[in-house]
Amino acid sequence: MILGLAGAGVAAANVAGQPSTVIIESAPVSKRPAFETSSVAEQSVPRHSEPAPPPATSAHVRYELLGPPLAGFVAFSAARPGLVEPRSPVQLPWRTEFDASQGFIPTITAQNAGEGAISCRITVDGAVVSDVTSDGEYAVATCTGNVIAGD
Repeated sequence: MILGLAGAGVAAANVAGQPSTVIIESAPVSKRPAFETSSVAEQSVPRHSEPAPPPATSAHVRYELLGPPLAGFVAFSAARPGLVEPRSPVQLPWRTEFDASQGFIPTITAQNAGEGAISCRITVDGAVVSDVTSDGEYAVATCTGNVIAGD
């Protein structure tokens, strides 16, 4: 069996038990694209008169919990990425604050210890980025946001 790819200028032959042969036909020299050459010294590199100001690198994060007198379980992401701090039980109302770097994703989850509504809230630099309330027996509230440090 012979397979021909005329558009690409390639032909192949494959016979059971024998190796395949590939023939590549090259385009005539006059049809090959011309490549431009230049030395690195000839290329100009734009120069900036002043360096760009560094981006803001941290923001103030606050977690808050409200609800019945006791949360049965609380877990939240801490200032260091990847670190989760579980706590059990936690007296409500409860809050903690810390500074976090740009791109940090604050998350807190709380479960009440029985009946009633439990609420979580995350603020970043004083602005509320998440506020969730869950109601019911052993209800769970989860808040999440993003630290985008201001200018």
